[in-house]
Amino acid sequence: SMAASPLAGSFQSQPRGLPLIPRPKLFTPAPEGVYAIDPESLAVDASTDVELIARELLAGLRRYHQLPQMKFRNARDAKIIYRVQNLSLPSEGYEIKVSPGYVTVVGQDAAGLRMANQTLAQLAENRGGKLVWPVCAIRDWPSVGWRGVHLFGGLEIRAFHGAMADRILAP
Repeated sequence: SMAASPLAGSFQSQPRGLPLIPRPKLFTPAPEGVYAIDPESLAVDASTDVELIARELLAGLRRYHQLPQMKFRNARDAKIIYRVQNLSLPSEGYEIKVSPGYVTVVGQDAAGLRMANQTLAQLAENRGGKLVWPVCAIRDWPSVGWRGVHLFGGLEIRAFHGAMADRILAP
């Protein structure tokens, strides 16, 4: 159950090979197992008010994993489930639970679902034409209410800013 978790200020290490930025406060990997889908059709179960946010996952997966053929459909029988629910977290907080049969994405609010999308897009791997997520539980929330980025100039600025936008600022 995702309800049992260490103290709010504690951090768990994330396994090598999963460089998530920003690093989630709680990352609990399973000893083994993955959830895999055919990227031809990303089926998501999302209510009307969060469907647009669920569609943003598709854009992140396309960008991170070079999968332009991915299509989106909203279906009640889907195995990726989105919802907003009070998690007793600050605004932008979220929980992700990946099991071998489904993925549940719960946001404290719509902004939390957007932050979860960034994590899901980074966590996925393209293995032999299948999108694969490791079985795990993730719980995260912002440490501060306001975040910013200090931008600087230089000869290599375009490549740096492009990479920062793709990897950090948006999924």
